[in-house]
Amino acid sequence: MNIRKKFYPQMMTLYIFMAIIAFGMVKGFYFEFVKYNQYKTQIAVLNTKIEDVQNKIEQIKNEEINTTEELEKKARSELNLVKPNEIVFVDDSSKQIDENKNTDINQDENIE
Repeated sequence: MNIRKKFYPQMMTLYIFMAIIAFGMVKGFYFEFVKYNQYKTQIAVLNTKIEDVQNKIEQIKNEEINTTEELEKKARSELNLVKPNEIVFVDDSSKQIDENKNTDINQDENIE
């Protein structure tokens, strides 16, 4: 009996197993490559935002501010900064009221 014929089923099983492992590795590398590119894009966007905020900070530093209260007020209003351990509440009701007023005005203009 030929040895190849004797071990053919085991060899096919081994080849299939090796193909599945190779496919899994290729798929894993592809997934990591895609994630790497997504993270790279996110890093670029965040770096752009950081540069924008730094430019705003420089503009505020160049403006003449007399007191620390004025500086704090400007930082809170323009840069949306808060103190450490400070809790911020955002009131969305004023935005909704403004939007409703705008739609009412637009409807009034369409009626005339």
